[in-house]
Amino acid sequence: MTSGAALLAAVLWARPAAAARPPRVVEQRGGCPDLCCAYGSWRARRAVRLYDRPNGRKVAAVVKEGETVTAGDSELFVRPRKVKVTYSDLFGDSPMPKGSTLYLVRPLVDGSWRVWYKGVFVDGVRPIWDASESAKVKSAWWVQVQTGDGARGWTKDGAAAFDGSRLTSCGASN
Repeated sequence: MTSGAALLAAVLWARPAAAARPPRVVEQRGGCPDLCCAYGSWRARRAVRLYDRPNGRKVAAVVKEGETVTAGDSELFVRPRKVKVTYSDLFGDSPMPKGSTLYLVRPLVDGSWRVWYKGVFVDGVRPIWDASESAKVKSAWWVQVQTGDGARGWTKDGAAAFDGSRLTSCGASN
């Protein structure tokens, strides 16, 4: 058993009973839904409303088409996706046996995933489920931006409305 799997096993068996399901929505400050997020200078392709907070309704400012803003902070809101483990772990040491249920939360930089399993978040899980399920994880990426005149607000229109919001190495259009 690898040291990571041994640690996970120890955590799973040593803790009190926990919720079988993850929170309905998982919030992560600084999160990115798919590893291709970029911060810094963005240019608006169209007018964009900025809100007072993530999931807010009060408009704090409006970015004009062609205006440059600075993107700095973000919050990711994810609805975990329930999946069944369909493949055995390559090394056979996973405490997540074939047929067990876990919830996909988000991909990590190394290609593994953060999942919810038996009441805890577990990082570093390699895909052992039907790969088509990974694309079905629903999320909203809210980014705080500042305009040239100092106005601040939050948008979830990153890739749809701003050049510079996606890493070009990911095949992004901007």
